[in-house]
Amino acid sequence: MESAIDILAGGPALAHLPQEKVLKAGWLEKRGKINTAYKSRWIVLTPEHLAYHKEKFQPPRGVIPLKNAKLAPNDKDGPESFQIQSESRVFYIRCSDRAVAEEWKAAISRVIRSLSPSSSSSTPTSASDSRGAGGTSSSVDSSSGVVIV
Repeated sequence: MESAIDILAGGPALAHLPQEKVLKAGWLEKRGKINTAYKSRWIVLTPEHLAYHKEKFQPPRGVIPLKNAKLAPNDKDGPESFQIQSESRVFYIRCSDRAVAEEWKAAISRVIRSLSPSSSSSTPTSASDSRGAGGTSSSVDSSSGVVIV
């Protein structure tokens, strides 16, 4: 059975990240650059980027830097999808449903705002942050496999 740390951190592939650096993780679909079919990827959101993995415990297949990125709807693929426009390319992401997509978009938006030059804080926070003194609170949505930190 996987520990909460393995689930949150994406396993040994992200073991170098301190636990508090993983803001959100879960299975989403990402459209490829060459093969434009959507493929299931383990996505890990940190305070600076999104890392995507073919499997949870493998090294990342790639990283989407969120500094200067823009989040936009992807109307072509439905309300459960969105796109991230980085400085180098556009990444297309699709979630299991609209609610999951809204959670991810909100979390990614907080990171993008925290990285903007006008931001006064370098660490994204949430009004619903339930972490106590030094602890981390998280849960796993069983229907989507998304880890909510």
